[in-house]
Amino acid sequence: MAIIASLPLMVLPQLPTPAILLILACTGFVFLQFTFQPIRMVGVAILLMVWMLNSAQHIKTDIEGLAAKPGNFTVRIDEVRQKNKQIKVRLLREGTRYIFPPRFAWISFNNATNEYCPGQRWNMQLRLRPVHARLNEGEFDSQRFALANHTPLQGRIVKQTASSTTCSWRWRFIQHHEVQLRLLPQQATLKALAFGIRDDLSKTTRQLLRDTGTAHLMAISGMHIALAAGLGWLLARGTQFLLPARFIGYLYPLLASWILAAIYTWLSGSHAPAQRALLALTLWIATRITAIQLSSWQVWTLCIGSLLAIDPITVLSCQYRSNSDPPCQSKTDPPPLNHSSVVAFVFFWS
Repeated sequence: MAIIASLPLMVLPQLPTPAILLILACTGFVFLQFTFQPIRMVGVAILLMVWMLNSAQHIKTDIEGLAAKPGNFTVRIDEVRQKNKQIKVRLLREGTRYIFPPRFAWISFNNATNEYCPGQRWNMQLRLRPVHARLNEGEFDSQRFALANHTPLQGRIVKQTASSTTCSWRWRFIQHHEVQLRLLPQQATLKALAFGIRDDLSKTTRQLLRDTGTAHLMAISGMHIALAAGLGWLLARGTQFLLPARFIGYLYPLLASWILAAIYTWLSGSHAPAQRALLALTLWIATRITAIQLSSWQVWTLCIGSLLAIDPITVLSCQYRSNSDPPCQSKTDPPPLNHSSVVAFVFFWS
């Protein structure tokens, strides 16, 4: 039902007004009163569609409100791209008003003296604007890409003052190991795969990845999360050969695979595609632990439907094959894939 209810988000030229959503919600509740099961299912689908359209309307309202005029924000830095002079910030507060759920934006900076790092908190006066895209058919849709990855805003800094200059644990972990990676010939590729940092990839390497059709391997996605989970499962199963028979069970490998996937998601920057992949993996493991008997197709629909119900904008996520990238990315960086890899992983493992 959730999959069907999300389809209007892909085809509607504009979102319905609150009055129309209210009428649809009332219609859905009326359909639920029928005893005929198909009509009740239609009522459920209508209510799910209202929920998703209302969520999209809420995001649209937030974007328009935040971009209406320069505002004073309390932000936390999530990602830094020194070469592009851009930082990805989580908007926590506008003045004294907390922003929930938090919105993300790519902010350009020109002051090279500031040492930004993920985890810092700043009080910034920002001039924000929505990410726009051309309507040319077949061209890369940067607006859709930005919405699907929860970064629908971009802008620049007017004024700023530091609130907390402490870097996150993840960034300190990366800096600690970066010293050792510098001695390796493929340190840029290792940083991209281990930490999701692609700034150090040379032009030659980027061109080689594009020419060989493997550029997507450098973007942390569901495929990487699935590989991490599979590695955790194999390691756990390997250690079980050393345990007495009474300690061997299915729960330990499942938990080990989830823990390793969660650690890799955190270490790689917790981007939206990786978060969705981890959520799909969590749902699949939950069905295994609770001994719910589901076929492969039921697991697939459960993962996709739950993702769409929790985050309706996920429906805009897709695998782009264009060589162009959104404004917030380097022109030579591949856009990250969506969560389909981990869904396929649990589909075939089931």
